[in-house]
Amino acid sequence: MRHRNKAKAEVFHWTKGRETLERLRYAAACKLCMWHEHQAGGGSCYVTIGGSLKLRFADHENTSAQYGEPDFNFVKRTPTEQELQEIVARIQYARLCKKTAFAMHVDLTVPKLKKLLKPECFEGVCENQAYPTTFTEYVVVATAFETLETVGITERIPVRQELYSMEDYSGL
Repeated sequence: MRHRNKAKAEVFHWTKGRETLERLRYAAACKLCMWHEHQAGGGSCYVTIGGSLKLRFADHENTSAQYGEPDFNFVKRTPTEQELQEIVARIQYARLCKKTAFAMHVDLTVPKLKKLLKPECFEGVCENQAYPTTFTEYVVVATAFETLETVGITERIPVRQELYSMEDYSGL
């Protein structure tokens, strides 16, 4: 059984402790990328940044066939400074982003954002395939940045968008 917990979008603030992961979370927040951290049943911690960049932190070699091969596999160690820089360099802006997170990123309210952006800056996305006619409006990030820069808005605030999950075989 998998337990999921989604954190609401919020401005990124440093927390002490897991410094390596905090640096990566900050890099993801700067580029509006979703951070998904999954604690597997065997003890491995899988981190997916922006839906495509996969990291694995574990105390054993075996990778789960369920999760596929990670881009970076850290067994019984933390990433080196060079590896951290390589990971951060691979994090790019998401193509689409929820309106609330994007508005926070550019230091605007959602109503003000909607007034400033053109219709081509939005795209409908079906988030749940069980309801194929239901769409959520997302911001097309690159187009929205171009539009906002023409009116002098260049502010960029890191915004966390995180999802945590954990496997639990206890039957609860």
